[in-house]
Amino acid sequence: MTLRMLSLVLLLAATTFAYRVQACETDAMSYWNNHFSANFRADVNQDLGDYGLIFQDSLDRNCSGGSTTPPQGAYRALLTKINTTFSYTNANCGNVPGMHPDFLGTAANPCVGAFKGWLDGANVSLIFASALLIGGHGDLKTELDQALMRVRDAYTGAKSPTCGYNTPSGWFQGTSDSCMDDHTIAAAGFAWIALYERKRGRDTSYFVSRARAEVANSFATSDSVCIFDDHRDTNTAGRGPCNIDTTGYDDLTQFSVLSSEIAPGPSGHSVADILALNHDEDIVYGAGLMTSVSAAFVALDEGGFFPSLTGSQQLIAAAFMDEAQRKADPSGTYFKGGPGAPAGTADCASFTVFNTIVVRNDGNRCADNDHRPQVYALNTTGSMTSFYDKYVSYRPATSNIYDHTNGVYTLIPNPYQFNTFSNVWFTKFADNVGLNWGRQVYYHYLGWGWNTIDATRDAATTDHTSGDKRPRLWGYLDDHDPIGYLDGIDANGVATGWTCDQDLPTWSNALDFYVNGTSGQYITRAFATSGSEPAVNSLCGGGTAHRFSVQLPSWTKGQLIYAYGLDATWRGITLLNGWQCPQHPACSW
Repeated sequence: MTLRMLSLVLLLAATTFAYRVQACETDAMSYWNNHFSANFRADVNQDLGDYGLIFQDSLDRNCSGGSTTPPQGAYRALLTKINTTFSYTNANCGNVPGMHPDFLGTAANPCVGAFKGWLDGANVSLIFASALLIGGHGDLKTELDQALMRVRDAYTGAKSPTCGYNTPSGWFQGTSDSCMDDHTIAAAGFAWIALYERKRGRDTSYFVSRARAEVANSFATSDSVCIFDDHRDTNTAGRGPCNIDTTGYDDLTQFSVLSSEIAPGPSGHSVADILALNHDEDIVYGAGLMTSVSAAFVALDEGGFFPSLTGSQQLIAAAFMDEAQRKADPSGTYFKGGPGAPAGTADCASFTVFNTIVVRNDGNRCADNDHRPQVYALNTTGSMTSFYDKYVSYRPATSNIYDHTNGVYTLIPNPYQFNTFSNVWFTKFADNVGLNWGRQVYYHYLGWGWNTIDATRDAATTDHTSGDKRPRLWGYLDDHDPIGYLDGIDANGVATGWTCDQDLPTWSNALDFYVNGTSGQYITRAFATSGSEPAVNSLCGGGTAHRFSVQLPSWTKGQLIYAYGLDATWRGITLLNGWQCPQHPACSW
């Protein structure tokens, strides 16, 4: 059992408590608590909102929570949420633990297992992102790692059986639905599992492979992307308006890319439109789902897995942005035909059937709940690097675009660029099924801000609440504080002893020296890098270099000198008792 400075512990505890009363989202005293639950709710939107608030607390070292006994804050909320998902019972599911009603269920069997539900990849992404943030604060412990492995092993990336353009019986009015949401969310889920496993030093091959496959599926014209060419047959016998299949990928080369614009006008327009068909409506679905692809790429990039898009995938991504710009008000406050839009601005593509012919109509009013252009910052940002900057070489227009719907080419000056973000549309009421904080995390942090790596993320401070650049993500466990002893200080002022952190026994951890304790004068920092004897190595749980020998400055002679071992993850600090010194726990020379 290590000896801590009591004053330091009390100071940290008091500071943490005071901070939580004011700021931590998951605490019982939080304003949002009536709209947050650490227990599984069996509701895909509400649970996502809860995980968004857990993520928000995980960003803040004062709210991360793993350093307290027992752990509180984000740590306790995340662990509870995972465990109650596996233990949840429902009478309609035979009270089998983990089984709950879900969209993917059938009339005969409406239930699915824990983390096997529709769009559960979003929750899985936030689970592992939050865990790595908690680890970045030095708060990751074995009990949470074991719960995360249960999530890892349970998640399958399930897809709706009714989405796509070929199943179950081909396209038909009112029932066709893109699988893109399913695939992009699955890509992010597997990517964040892969990153966590990489940070823990475990095998990642399966999860990286699944993430890459789901990215490819997200852009596939077989069931995710609807390409409509009005020069081709659109009868109801097959894929209806989605009349270019994967074998027609070459058709994408017919998009004319002039001055980094897609379809700049009559002289260079595409012969086909890429539509994000969702329940028979084109509601600017594709651009929004690029945030999920971005979320996957953030994890793959952080793990060193080198994410990229093929040329055809980049064309599709650029076309989605072109569509979003055409359908957005230049102010970014509404999509045409959506909430807040004035009458007469309808611009939603849908399809009707006359006999066996599919006819396109672009005059409908439709939008996805309260989603606004200002919640999707995917394009050039100037001071930060966006998803489109990094991965889409076919740049969307920046000043003028053309509305090329149904052969009508109308110049649209100064389109909304999707290069700024406003969180005024989001709420921390986790049970709000529209724009709760789970979506704020996806659209803002993972969709935009975290594409830039914070240059200071590995500095001694791990509080990243002041910005949204990618913070320190860390997978080492922190079950132990440092251990060790200050053996003494010789007549020449050389301090010797040993210290280690049993969580990372092969590392050489740091130690700090002070005159009169941590409230006194700082002397120097050193590292335990010298060879150590088998008895010390055994106490440390491994490693061979845990001894230190440090020359102290002459001005410290005659002073009471204290040595402190520092935790490998920066969370712990342990007084190294000068056990052989008359002044112990201090020593002098």
